Amino acid sequence: LDIAYPVFIQSVYQPGGNSYSRSMRIIHTSLPVGRHVLQTDTVINNEQYRAFDVIRVDGGTADLLTAMHDHVAQTIPKKRMLGTSLFAFDTAEIKRIGIGTLHNILSED
Repeated sequence: LDIAYPVFIQSVYQPGGNSYSRSMRIIHTSLPVGRHVLQTDTVINNEQYRAFDVIRVDGGTADLLTAMHDHVAQTIPKKRMLGTSLFAFDTAEIKRIGIGTLHNILSED
């Protein structure tokens, strides 16, 4: 296996926006990919978060996966690639990314 594309989203809570905090943890949110600085005290899934805390949402989007695939295609000769896979995916993630995007990435044309 040479390539594994990330087809998932994870939300990381950073108290006070400190990216070196030991209290950083993965949480569940429905926020879009990006860095979100809370402007006021907020409750998400029955948990209290304070103003200026940061929730960073990382993960694959159709545009990001396509850009990664284009970069890989230019970097690794096709004859050297033994396999391509997706990781951390389920039906909801496949729908979110789009079957067409995933088909293009995994096709062997």
